Amino acid sequence: MLAPGLKPHLPVPAFTQPRFNVFDTSALRSSIETSLRELRTDRIDILLLHEIGVEDAARPELLVFLDGLVREGKIGAFGLATSFDETSRIIPSSPGLTNVVQFPSSAWDRNIEKLPELPDSLLVTHSCLGRRFHALRERLSADGDTRERFNNAVGFDLSDAGTLARLCLAHALWSDPDGIVLFSSFKPANIQANATLAKSAPMDTQVLSSFAQLLSEAEQSRLAA
Repeated sequence: MLAPGLKPHLPVPAFTQPRFNVFDTSALRSSIETSLRELRTDRIDILLLHEIGVEDAARPELLVFLDGLVREGKIGAFGLATSFDETSRIIPSSPGLTNVVQFPSSAWDRNIEKLPELPDSLLVTHSCLGRRFHALRERLSADGDTRERFNNAVGFDLSDAGTLARLCLAHALWSDPDGIVLFSSFKPANIQANATLAKSAPMDTQVLSSFAQLLSEAEQSRLAA
């Protein structure tokens, strides 16, 4: 949607049944060559190993193979893209795969704060506008007391879904200031608003801290109920 003019120049890939958890080097080589061919390029900037587990990540031939792809110029960098629990297990056992680390993190779970120090890694977070965001939006719409408490704490009217989304995204950007925050939207207006937020001055940190604290308290109440 950001570049509709490219559509005539990109082929429609043939439908194939996705194969998950396949990390042997021959299968990876075939997948990469197919991607390069169908994208009509000679280099993939970042190759992420989606849903990789700690056992596959520990195989020494995998790291040798990926380093070889970098030397060949087929890829620029590689890294992890799996669940947060699996990411936490892989980082200490396979540090060679942590140049780029993609994982879910939001104002609810604050997973990024639980990671070990990775000063040389690019951190990519997602899911700040996921299932919990939609649940909170519905709760604020239906529960006036909760809505008033949140509004008073942050100084915004969070009955507006766009305002709530921008607050969640601002928290994600604040939590990962040197990394990348991913979100998904089919609405050009939302994409533009979120991109503008990313370019603007950071939101007040006290507001973001208060928002995260409210979410933590709400989650504790939910679990205790």
